[in-house]
Amino acid sequence: MAFSCLNPDFSIRCLPEDVVFDVEKARLVEGSEVFSDMFNCCELEKEEKLTRSMDVYEFAGDFSLVLRLLHDTPSNSIPLPKSKGQHVSDSIAAIPLPILPRLFALADKYAFTSSVLQGMYSHLDMHTTASPLKVYGIAIRLSLQDIADAASAFLIAPPLHTYASHEIKDIPTADAYHDLLLLQHHRSVKIKELLENAQLFPHGYGACPTHATSIKARWEKERSILLPRTDAGGLIIPLTYLSGILLRK
Repeated sequence: MAFSCLNPDFSIRCLPEDVVFDVEKARLVEGSEVFSDMFNCCELEKEEKLTRSMDVYEFAGDFSLVLRLLHDTPSNSIPLPKSKGQHVSDSIAAIPLPILPRLFALADKYAFTSSVLQGMYSHLDMHTTASPLKVYGIAIRLSLQDIADAASAFLIAPPLHTYASHEIKDIPTADAYHDLLLLQHHRSVKIKELLENAQLFPHGYGACPTHATSIKARWEKERSILLPRTDAGGLIIPLTYLSGILLRK
């Protein structure tokens, strides 16, 4: 991640590699409590001398990520996809998921402000549909319960026992894994209850005298196929599929 800004007024040198970044001081102060305190201390100690540079002991690759975030705060009002097949606008690029854990560690180190963090959380949420298990694990580590709950909704299937051990390691604690197992089981039970009790024509409402019998028979056949799959914990039933049962010829 290369870094540059349009109106630099300050320089920061990364000591390990002797790499200098030209930055906007105001952006650092606005987005990081650490930098805000640091610059305030420098101004008090050197009122008569305007400081234009500083050194930090950070590797350039990591520090460039910090600067990118502070100068180009991720949007915290991104329209997030909530179902498979739904996509974010092509004009919005999510921060790659493999980079996010390192960014969150740096955000903690430099005490990013809530506005910057909220934007980062939005980018994490954008990966929910494609990588729900990884997002769940990251969210649990960061105590982001809302994002963890959203990710868990995409973990109804396949059942957790089908995941490889290296994938399960994305879940940070035994408690979090146990909670997810219980939630997955609870949702499977509820889906089964819904299927068992579902009525196509409650109290005869909406039944077509000509086709009602054949449609009911088709539904019972489909239901007998779907119910065993709920026991296996491997069922997701899109509403479009259920309604499509009635439209098949």
